[in-house]
Amino acid sequence: MTVVAMSHGELSRYDTLRRFERGELRIEDAAMLLGVSRRQVYRLLGRLRSDGPEALVSWKRGRPSNRTFSAEFRTRVVDLVRENYSDFGPTLAAEYLAERHKITIRTRHCANG
Repeated sequence: MTVVAMSHGELSRYDTLRRFERGELRIEDAAMLLGVSRRQVYRLLGRLRSDGPEALVSWKRGRPSNRTFSAEFRTRVVDLVRENYSDFGPTLAAEYLAERHKITIRTRHCANG
């Protein structure tokens, strides 16, 4: 027996698909609960039947984000901020990095980024 680590959302998706498969839910209700189309419910159910519960686990888990900066760039920016702007907030530090070092970084709080 294999143990599969699932998030709460994935576990809920599994439960909904099993309820649909047992006839407790109509296709429209399952689609509404999952927030997908009827066709996607059937596709998910097919994956569940062929590959088991592991098929519902996100394929992106454990992989780095597409928006991740390289380790060298991150180290360079962190070093610059620690040396020159350690008492700045994120927005002001980002502005100074852009002005003085030509490094553009978007922060959640930055009005310009």
